[in-house]
Amino acid sequence: MRPPLVELGADSKLPVITPSRSQRGRLREASRGLRESDRTRVSVEFDVPVPMRDGIILRANVYRPEGAGPFPVLLARTPYDKADLEETNWLDPLKAAREGFIVVLQDTRGRTASEGEWDPLAFEREDGYDSVEWAASLAGSNGRVGMFGNSYSGSTQWIGGSGTTTISRRNRTRPHVGRA
Repeated sequence: MRPPLVELGADSKLPVITPSRSQRGRLREASRGLRESDRTRVSVEFDVPVPMRDGIILRANVYRPEGAGPFPVLLARTPYDKADLEETNWLDPLKAAREGFIVVLQDTRGRTASEGEWDPLAFEREDGYDSVEWAASLAGSNGRVGMFGNSYSGSTQWIGGSGTTTISRRNRTRPHVGRA
């Protein structure tokens, strides 16, 4: 079954996931000041399958700007539920997509919609690496992937990038902590 695709136009103020009152205010604030011509349509795919090397499927929500790209990718991996905008308040995925980024919010192994067994930090190195490689190969991606998040989500960046010699098949670069 194909994940649902939702088109969010330039005049959209709310995503399909109904945000809280404070989140609605942040979404309105994020779009304030943008001229109509600067606003980009955004498509959102929910629960997109992300295969891991051991056959486990993790699930991600993917926010894409309109157009062929290529676009850089911003990736967050979280055990706190990728669909909960309160848990992913470090970066507004709609605003980032409107500014020309593909944004991927992913549930970590064994959490929410992702398969597997939850074992904190046990699979983050391999799953993080596989997720970055997957994100770099998305249609419309320019192959550059930056990661973001705090708390456990922040640790997935460090662990997923440690010990790897390549971060992207397209770029063949070493991981750069703190750079997208």
